Amino acid sequence: MHDVIVSIANLHSKNPFSTSNQLGISINLGKVRRSKNLKRKYGKKLAYEYRDEAGSIEVLEDRNQRSLHFGGKEQQSAMNLRDPQALVLSYTRVMMMALFLRTPQKVLMLGLGGGSIPKFIHHHHPQCMIDVVENREPIVPIAYDLFLLPRSPKIEVFVADAKDYLKHRKQQYDLIFVDLFDRDGFAASATGYPFIHTCRQHLQAGGMLVFNLWSHPEELYQKMRSLIFRSFNNQVLELPTATGANQILFAHQSPIESYCISSLSRRVKQQEGQLKLGAPQLLNELYQQNKHFFTHH
Repeated sequence: MHDVIVSIANLHSKNPFSTSNQLGISINLGKVRRSKNLKRKYGKKLAYEYRDEAGSIEVLEDRNQRSLHFGGKEQQSAMNLRDPQALVLSYTRVMMMALFLRTPQKVLMLGLGGGSIPKFIHHHHPQCMIDVVENREPIVPIAYDLFLLPRSPKIEVFVADAKDYLKHRKQQYDLIFVDLFDRDGFAASATGYPFIHTCRQHLQAGGMLVFNLWSHPEELYQKMRSLIFRSFNNQVLELPTATGANQILFAHQSPIESYCISSLSRRVKQQEGQLKLGAPQLLNELYQQNKHFFTHH
């Protein structure tokens, strides 16, 4: 049995979601439309619902916010309808602190969801090339049509298991973001040492792996944290979200040359008005938790 990797390419064709891979397996993702007769679910309006063997996919609306769910109240992705480029969920804002540590040129995003992170990077770094890997095919048109992921030649979306993608593709990236969750929590295929090691092999010299870890269950969280620290020779910065539910790890492919906190602070203040990340506070927290990697000069 062959591993299947399908690229959602040629986004300017008449049907941008019709494509086929080298094995001749064709897919047609169609267009997702918001429901006009809105029921309620989890106390919000149900704008769209889809079910397959992997479970439910739900898009809910509440006032000015649209959110993606996988059969539960937990938000997998969220968008401000009045400001679609803004990052709503706190863990995504923490992950984007990587943009102050590295200037993105070629980025890999493992896990699409509503596409908040690739949309944000593309908006603020339009020359950056972004590859996105999503295992659940129906998620892709939802990200484009309901969460406004740009149809851009700079963004290429692959329908594949992240592990299979890394196995077959040889590209290297300066930033790899891992945000792999399903209805049961963190995706099982991304929980072992081989996956972490393969991610590191796909980083360019000086590249960075930005990993979103869920703090529950505690045993799995501690296992994954330990694996990442060991795989990257302890060259890892970490920063929790405000609630502590997520822990973001910034794992460096090369030994960390101390970051100058003064220089970073100036950049953060200059760009905060545009990025709207709450970056000054996040930078202070990053510094407080990882002081041994920072200098004042």
